[in-house]
Amino acid sequence: MKEAATHDVEEKTLVFDSETGEQVIWLKGRCPLPVGSVIEIMREGSKPSYDAVVCGIRLIAGSPDRAMTLCLHVVKTPTSYSHERFAEATKRVRVEFPPLP
Repeated sequence: MKEAATHDVEEKTLVFDSETGEQVIWLKGRCPLPVGSVIEIMREGSKPSYDAVVCGIRLIAGSPDRAMTLCLHVVKTPTSYSHERFAEATKRVRVEFPPLP
């Protein structure tokens, strides 16, 4: 049986906006937050710009020359946190599991 390839995983995490297809921020280190986690996104200045809810986690394929990248897919939600807004944002989250062999 052929042995599976081995790839490194980068020591950084990409936060990716699933709705706009844009890179939001790079986090230093691997940060595998679970689906439903809220990330406070800061833009210019010190006040939060908005919150982002993690709706998916993905490893971006690497190669023997390039490490894999951990990617957190997020959807934006208003900055002022409330349970109603969190519930509304998580309605857009789709979790799909591959069929078992």
